[in-house]
Amino acid sequence: MSEKKPANRSDHVAPEEKQAVDASISKPSHDEIARLAHAIWEARGRGDEGALDDWLGAERLLLKQSSKGHAA
Repeated sequence: MSEKKPANRSDHVAPEEKQAVDASISKPSHDEIARLAHAIWEARGRGDEGALDDWLGAERLLLKQSSKGHAA
């Protein structure tokens, strides 16, 4: 017996609407991500490891902020 996957919110959006929403959310620039990742690195105590995690965390945070700004 196969399990049903939970419905994703995007499953209920027409493809053209999804493209319009995706296009309206601006992706953060390399410089924006770099600045935030550097601040995260400094807040962590400037350790030798975790650069990728800092970068991905900064990117994720900026994308989340960008999508919140377009949600209203």
